[in-house]
Amino acid sequence: MASIPLHCTSCKTQLGVQNNDISSVSIFKWQVIVQQQQNRNIPESYPNLAQCVRAMLIATMARSGCSKTVLLPTKTLDDPKSTNGSHGLDILNIWVFNPNITYSSTEAPASPIGAAKVFYRTVSQQEADKMADSMVSGVEDIYLPSEAITTIAGLLQQSNNFVPAGDRMFQKWSVGLLEKWNGEQG
Repeated sequence: MASIPLHCTSCKTQLGVQNNDISSVSIFKWQVIVQQQQNRNIPESYPNLAQCVRAMLIATMARSGCSKTVLLPTKTLDDPKSTNGSHGLDILNIWVFNPNITYSSTEAPASPIGAAKVFYRTVSQQEADKMADSMVSGVEDIYLPSEAITTIAGLLQQSNNFVPAGDRMFQKWSVGLLEKWNGEQG
């Protein structure tokens, strides 16, 4: 059964999904800014998508002891194509190599930056299913909207330029960086 998407009544942005079991909701933290009633100011800093995904990867790793993850598209009732897997798109397979590094770059505006160094690659729905079903693959899954997965893939490709040229690939994996939220970025 597909999840039910949850949207903001004002701006219509998808803020999360009501999960299949109907008793829980997943909120996309990168889509939400919480304001207190007495203080109408928007916070100076809030985590973006890459920072939230990094936190999910680290939490998954801490919880399961597994450093490999597949990012799978959330199946929602308002997107009939999503009920058929990844609509033919590749799925992102991420392997957290080092969860806590610091890097600097002339191309990065706020250097130095805390990040996770990850290996990533795209896999087919069939390969992702095989990894998830295998007892020995050691792969966890995280469900996100397809647009978020596409955005993360693009951000990882961009961050690959921050890695020294000789270190941008490891076997069949590309190397990327996912920024750590420190509460100071805006």
